Amino acid sequence: GVLLNLGALYLGAGQPEQAEAHLQEARQEAEQANDPILRATVFDKLGDLYLKAAQPQKALPAYQEALTFWQAQADAARMINTLLNISTIQLALPQPRAALTALDEAWQVVQTMSPPVTATEATVDLLAARILSRRGDVYVALAEPAEALTIYQEALTQWRALNNTEGLSGVLVALGRAQMTLNQATAGIANFNEAL
Repeated sequence: GVLLNLGALYLGAGQPEQAEAHLQEARQEAEQANDPILRATVFDKLGDLYLKAAQPQKALPAYQEALTFWQAQADAARMINTLLNISTIQLALPQPRAALTALDEAWQVVQTMSPPVTATEATVDLLAARILSRRGDVYVALAEPAEALTIYQEALTQWRALNNTEGLSGVLVALGRAQMTLNQATAGIANFNEAL
């Protein structure tokens, strides 16, 4: 775990070379110890590293490797977070249909989470809001603004219920852009202003 923590600290400090060196050592350590949770965490951090370094071809397999382990551990929250990261990369590649598939899988997982056994209600709602927001982004990339608008409105309801200002602001801007694309300027401007 020390190598993983060092890698994460170097990543946070903006030192990607040091982060990668420590994370690769942590990966080897996890494999030798046959520790699936440590290994999945290392692959998630490697995915984060490559995502920040704008290396989606390296980030995607790292996240996919982590996902395999989270699925084996039945860790729903980490599966969803990893699927959200995968969808971010696929959207950037651009592979919006693949991103939508990852988000569909994340949505299925979030639907299986039942508070308070596996997560608090707020955690489930937050994950659902993040998935909905990202789905809207995918439909924007697919040039389907009407579908994006519908999904962003669902996400807006979730973010409002959570009283999460960062998520609320982000979805209001995205919703406003979708409305502008659909020639709904008045509503778009109102959402931009509310995001302020």
